[in-house]
Amino acid sequence: QLVIEKGQLALADCLTNQRVAQDTFDALSSHGHNVGMPSTCASRAVGLINAGRMAEGCKALAWAADGKTPVWAYVTDTQGRKVFVPGLHARRLAEVKLCEASL
Repeated sequence: QLVIEKGQLALADCLTNQRVAQDTFDALSSHGHNVGMPSTCASRAVGLINAGRMAEGCKALAWAADGKTPVWAYVTDTQGRKVFVPGLHARRLAEVKLCEASL
């Protein structure tokens, strides 16, 4: 519980858009818990959400700016190569859906 509370306090500190709904906050909390709150706070998604571009920010949790390339869904293997992990992308898509629920 303490880990979640600290993460959510850090997230609240980096969100400047006062119109962030609970569903969006919850999606960003999930993202931050998985990839690290500093990475989430520095993400394109949070930048867009803070700029009031909510729908674009939600989509940016799973997709690059081109709308076709998955993001936050890769791990680095022992040879240093980035490997796409379908389960991570499924998690990102679920976060997008939750993020958009209140839009």
